[in-house]
Amino acid sequence: MKLFFNRGRAPLRLVRRYRLELRDGRWRTVDSKGTTFTARGHFIFVRVGAVLWGARCRPYGIPGRANHAEIARGADVAFAGTIRFGNGPRRGILRNWNDASGHYQPEAEFASQAGLPINLFRPYASW
Repeated sequence: MKLFFNRGRAPLRLVRRYRLELRDGRWRTVDSKGTTFTARGHFIFVRVGAVLWGARCRPYGIPGRANHAEIARGADVAFAGTIRFGNGPRRGILRNWNDASGHYQPEAEFASQAGLPINLFRPYASW
């Protein structure tokens, strides 16, 4: 397994992150208190060991926006990118994911290390 290191230089903030878990065919977010919600919308994600960590995406320029290195707590990762879940009745259904991460810059050829359905992978360069 190839690990990717944090290429960023800015100090890391302690940000809210969620474990992303597949339960009963739907993706869930689990916070630090164990509270579970069905995933919806866009998240950034990192795979650190066996855990898939995520944080809600916010548009650039909005305060509180987390980055990949912050949700990984600076650790090396097996993969990093952006993940998109459905909304409404498709809440919790994984729509697609990619390798978009400026901090880790994972190579698309290692996408299988994310542990996500490879048929839903879309390399960032092709977006």
